Amino acid sequence: MQRDGTLQPVSVPLWTAYLGFVAVGLSNNVLGASWLLLQPVFEQPLSSIGVLIAATMVGSLTSSLTSGWMLARLPVATYCTLGSLVAFAGVLGYLGSSWAVVVVFTFVTGVGSGMLGAGLNTFVAAHYPASRMNWLHASYGLGSSLGPFFFTLWAFSLNLPWRWTYAGIAAVYLGLAVLTFAYRRRWPPLRFRADGPTPPGAGLRGTLSLGVVWLAMAVFFMHNGTSMSSGQLTSSLFNAGRGVPAEIAGNAAAIYWACVTVGRLFVGVIVDRVGSVRLLRFCMSVTVAAALLLWLAPTPTIGFAALIVMGLTLAPVYPTSISRTPQLVGAGRSAHAIGVQTAAASLGSAAVPGLLSGVADWGGATLIAPGLFVFALVQFAAHEALVRSAGRTHAAPAQPLEV
Repeated sequence: MQRDGTLQPVSVPLWTAYLGFVAVGLSNNVLGASWLLLQPVFEQPLSSIGVLIAATMVGSLTSSLTSGWMLARLPVATYCTLGSLVAFAGVLGYLGSSWAVVVVFTFVTGVGSGMLGAGLNTFVAAHYPASRMNWLHASYGLGSSLGPFFFTLWAFSLNLPWRWTYAGIAAVYLGLAVLTFAYRRRWPPLRFRADGPTPPGAGLRGTLSLGVVWLAMAVFFMHNGTSMSSGQLTSSLFNAGRGVPAEIAGNAAAIYWACVTVGRLFVGVIVDRVGSVRLLRFCMSVTVAAALLLWLAPTPTIGFAALIVMGLTLAPVYPTSISRTPQLVGAGRSAHAIGVQTAAASLGSAAVPGLLSGVADWGGATLIAPGLFVFALVQFAAHEALVRSAGRTHAAPAQPLEV
C-alpha cells in the first residue's frame, strides 16, 4: 500500500497535529492530579473519577464512531477545527461550581478531543510512516505530563486557584482552532492510491465484518484501559493506598506521562527498523513484568520505578498499532477502522479506570496495582491473538474511502 501526497518531514499540518495532541493530552489527563483536589471540592467519593472518565469516553465514542462518515464529507482541517472549538467549549465547564455542570461539559470535551484524535490519527496514518505516528502520540504524552505537573505546581505548591489551569487548557484549544483554520489549505486531502480494483464492503459495516478489526479493537480497549488507569489512578494508589504525601503522589501522573513521551520519541527513531510486531511483543511483555513489580513493590521508590517502566513500554502501543491499520485492513477501510479502534480505546479508557476505582472504593486503593497487572496481561494475550489472526488474513487492496 502506498500513501499519496507525501509531505515534507517538517510541515505546518504535521506540527499542527502535534499541537493538537498536546492539547488532547492536557485535557484528558490533568485529571490524574486534579482529582486529588476536585474530589473534596465537589464532595465526591474516589469512584466518581470514573464518572468523569466515562463522560469523556461517551463523548469520544460518539465522535469516533462518526469520524469515518464525517471525514468522507469534510476536509480534515475543517473537521479538526470544529473539534478544537467543541473541546474549547467543554473545558470552560470546569470554571463552574456545580458537579453536574462539570460532568456535562466533560462529555462535550470528550466529543471535541475525540474528533481531534480520530481526524489527526487518520491524517498521519495516511501521509506519514510509523515514526511520525509515534511522535504524534509523544505529543499526547507531553500534554499528559505537563497537565498534572502544572496543576500540582499551581494548585498544591503555589496554592493558587485551580480553575485557572483549566482556563489555560481552554486557551490552547482556541489557539489550535485558529491555527488549523488559518492554514487549512495546506492540509492535503485524505486520498489513497489504489493498487487494484475497489472491493466491496469498504464501508463501516464491511469493516466491522473483519475478524482482525474486532481483535484490534480488543487490543485498543485493553491497552487504553491499562494506560489510562496507570496515569489516572496511580496518584491515588500512592497517596491513599501507600501513604505518600499528596504533593509527591500528585506527580505520579506527571512522571508516568513524561515516560510515555520519552518512550514514543525513542520508538519513533527505531520502529521503522525494528518492525511493529516485534516491538509491540517486547513492550507488552515488559509491561506485564513492570505491573507485577508495581503490585509487589516493597517501597514507594520501587513502585515509582515500576511506573516509569510501564510508561516507557506502554508508550508505543497505541501509535504503532494505529499506523499498522492500513496494512491490516486495506487503505480504503482505514478511516472506518481507525474510528472504531479509537472508539474501543475510548471505551477502555473509561471502563477500566471506572472498574478499578470502584474496586478501590470497595476494598482499598491498594487493589489498583493488581488490577493493572491483570489488564496488562490480557492486553498481551489479545495482541498475540491479533498477530496470529492477521497472519492468516490478507489485507484488502487499497481503495478510495467508501461510506
